[in-house]
Amino acid sequence: MKMTLTLPNRIWRDEKCYFAYPMVAEDLELEDFDAWQVLGEAIQAAQNGDFGATPGLLEKFDRDDHWIRRAVYGALLGDAGTDAINERVLELYARGGLSSDYSWGLSIVLYAWGRLDVVPHLVREWRKIYLVDEDAMYIPPRLGCLLEEERGDVHDAFPGPERDDDEAADAYLELVMARCTELQRRYGDRAFLFRGRPIDPAWIAERGLRDLAESPKLFDSHMRQKFEAMTGIDCSSFYEDEKGNFSQRVKPLAAAAIFEEFLASPQRHAFEPGKRYFFGHPIPPGDPEGARQWPPR
Repeated sequence: MKMTLTLPNRIWRDEKCYFAYPMVAEDLELEDFDAWQVLGEAIQAAQNGDFGATPGLLEKFDRDDHWIRRAVYGALLGDAGTDAINERVLELYARGGLSSDYSWGLSIVLYAWGRLDVVPHLVREWRKIYLVDEDAMYIPPRLGCLLEEERGDVHDAFPGPERDDDEAADAYLELVMARCTELQRRYGDRAFLFRGRPIDPAWIAERGLRDLAESPKLFDSHMRQKFEAMTGIDCSSFYEDEKGNFSQRVKPLAAAAIFEEFLASPQRHAFEPGKRYFFGHPIPPGDPEGARQWPPR
């Protein structure tokens, strides 16, 4: 069915992201519309600053077998989930013994959450699985986004699955841990970082303008995703043409216009560097006891 393909394309990759919601009338054609609607309602609640239901996102992530919905639940957990529920995710991830797809899903949550103490767990998991799990190759670029302002060895200097090299793998683990330790000394191990510094949408906008000016190829789509999730500013036009078609290549003028408008607005001063926000709303720490009720599958 055509719409079954269209809906995932609206919410995935560099396209509509959280702005694929609320659901529209044509989505009623989806055979699993009810499941998509549950996801849409969870996103809308967080967009409106209602974080009371975020502990339940882990259960929804846990029970939904549709790979795209699970990915969106994972991103939403990391972007909008309370620290309490994401600490529960970290506990489950660190315990190990999970299936590869479940472990990969949790790694996406932890990356989107972005607290520095997730890094040792992510890189150690990469070290264990890099030869046997094809998804492992996507962990180092995410570590690079957390730890490096300029793209460097954390992003690039890792052996791929075709290279069985214990010495190189151990060297990469040590490289990441050294960078993590450096940032821990500077900011503390519970700091929320993006590109090697405390998360801050104003800095992301400034840095985005710099990257776009130097070369559009330097612009990382994770910049758009983090900026959009924190501010609630629709950045679909970064990749959308005048006919509504999407491209994997960023449109520099459209992206720069949004960044410049944000930097010139009073909204830029509504965000405290190092603090988490979702669609402009501060994310509360949450209830640790309530978070513990959600076990892994």
